[in-house]
Amino acid sequence: MIRTYGLAAIAMLAVTACGKKEETPATATTPMTQAQSDQAAAMAALSGLGGGQMNPQMKAYTANFVKVADAFSTVTDEASAKAAAQKLAPIFAEMETQSAALEKMTEAEQMQATMAAMPELLAAQMKISAAMQTWAAKPELMEILGKELDKIPEVKSP
Repeated sequence: MIRTYGLAAIAMLAVTACGKKEETPATATTPMTQAQSDQAAAMAALSGLGGGQMNPQMKAYTANFVKVADAFSTVTDEASAKAAAQKLAPIFAEMETQSAALEKMTEAEQMQATMAAMPELLAAQMKISAAMQTWAAKPELMEILGKELDKIPEVKSP
C-alpha cells in the first residue's frame, strides 16, 4: 500500500515538474525560486506518507544526503568544485555504513524508512538538480562533480 501511494506521489511530482517552464535559468548568483517552489510542492504532497518516526539509520543517511546537496550547491567555479569534492569523501564513507545497515532491512522496512524520509530526500535531490543546471555551462565543473555524483552510496533493495 505504501509503495503504491509513494510511487503515485512521485509520478505526480514528475509530471508536474515536467510541465513547468523556468523563466530564467538558475545560476550561482540568482535565487533558485523555481527549485524552492518545487520543494514546497513536493513536501506538501508527501507530508505524512511515511507514517511514524524515521529509522535512525535512514535519518543519518538522509542528513548526509542533505550535506551532499549543500556541498554541491556551493560550487561556483573550479576551486569550489575541488573543495566540495574534498568535503564529500568523509560524508560518503558515513553513507556507505548507513547504506549497509539499511540494506539489512526487509523490503517493507526499507520502503517505510524511505517514505518517512521522502520529503527531505526529494528536497535535497532538487537542490542537487538546481546546482547541476549551473554546472551545465561549465564543463570543467561537470567533469569534477560528475565523478562525485557517481560516488553517492545508494541503498539497494533486498
